[in-house]
Amino acid sequence: MSIFKSIETLGRLIPIAQILIVLLTAFTIWASVQKGKLEKAEREILSRQVTNTHAELIKSSKELEDIKLKTSPRKLMTEQVLLLEKALSFKSKYSILPACRMMDVEGYDYVQQIAEVFKRANWKVEITNRTFLDDISGDVTIATTNDDQEADASRIANELNKAGIKCIPEKIRDNSISNITANSIVIIVGSKK
Repeated sequence: MSIFKSIETLGRLIPIAQILIVLLTAFTIWASVQKGKLEKAEREILSRQVTNTHAELIKSSKELEDIKLKTSPRKLMTEQVLLLEKALSFKSKYSILPACRMMDVEGYDYVQQIAEVFKRANWKVEITNRTFLDDISGDVTIATTNDDQEADASRIANELNKAGIKCIPEKIRDNSISNITANSIVIIVGSKK
């Protein structure tokens, strides 16, 4: 009899066990689906973070390049030197007086490069004047010491602009520079913008 009771009990437990197996299988499938959804959501979040980080990196790199460009000293490119040397080889009876702002080392170095181009183009170039007190709108301006120089000064300004050197004609304030030599065309380099 006890065998029959055991078989009877076992017969009652089998449907319960089958229900538990079905429930466990359904839960496992549901858990797998939920895990897949979570992994997909995490991948999407990670993908957005990577995309945002990449965009920020590109923006930061551009900003860094802009800062480097703004803070690095101006320098004439080889192409500019060759172009200007040829363009400025016209004859003039005037000398060139390079000038820069007082205590502006970067401006002094840049005007020295420009002065060297005039020397290579066979101009008489005077010693650089470092007494200019004001600033100018562009990188370079040209001041004349008499009205007869206007044609040559205008031609120089045009050639500098063609070579990519921002040369804006400006009237400089009286007494903003000292020791100007008569009969000189003054090439003034302003502060870096």
